[in-house]
Amino acid sequence: MVQAQRGLIQLVNASRLRIGEQIRLEEALFRASSSGSWCVFSQCQVQQPTVVMGISGKPKELVDVQRVGKDNIPVLRRFTGGGTVIVNPDTLFVSFIVDSKALLPGVKVFPREIMRWSEGFYTPIFAGLCGPDNGFHLEDTDYVFDEVKFGGNAQGISGKRWVHHTSFLWDYDTTQMGYLSNPEKQPEYRKKRSHDAFLCRIKDKARGGTVPDDFFHAVEWNLKQEFAVQTVGLESALEYVNLPHRKKTEWVEIT
Repeated sequence: MVQAQRGLIQLVNASRLRIGEQIRLEEALFRASSSGSWCVFSQCQVQQPTVVMGISGKPKELVDVQRVGKDNIPVLRRFTGGGTVIVNPDTLFVSFIVDSKALLPGVKVFPREIMRWSEGFYTPIFAGLCGPDNGFHLEDTDYVFDEVKFGGNAQGISGKRWVHHTSFLWDYDTTQMGYLSNPEKQPEYRKKRSHDAFLCRIKDKARGGTVPDDFFHAVEWNLKQEFAVQTVGLESALEYVNLPHRKKTEWVEIT
């Protein structure tokens, strides 16, 4: 019996990039229909805490504008939807940029279907890092252990191409969460809980001695179980940033 050829996904480590550069890279790869499918991962470089909000986010509704302005906290609006996060060096990112026809023809190009696929992808990863009874699942649009969030998702869809971007809380500074508001629009399971009551750290759930690189290695291992994986150097991936494409990622001035 001839084994079906597995779809090709390109893997790039973007950890050298700052958060704005990383999101711009993801947008360029998403807009370039000829670029194929990608998995971009990083432990992002930031010199100070940075707020990242979705494409339709309004700062006055999502952040403590007075405190953000006083502390000169940068605010970035990304090209995808999703919620608002505060990024620091302990925030881990994994983004899938997918040509669905070539890579995942069995996954319908709808937000909920993509979310469910991602839940299945990450289930064995967290079983390995945290043990099989870790309570990991998709709740609304978030990744949680039981009912406590540690991963936020954002998506963009254009024709048969989609991007699924996740920020994972390996660790976080409780005081920095104060830059974010408790938004009026939120998933029902949050129940208006404060950030500290609503969030958890992966490092507290993982087996002893686990470090962020173990997470990234597990992502790569699981990719290789499902796809043909081609590792691409960051400089090669960045060539797409210079190609003409629609650009919606932008820094937001807080006044």
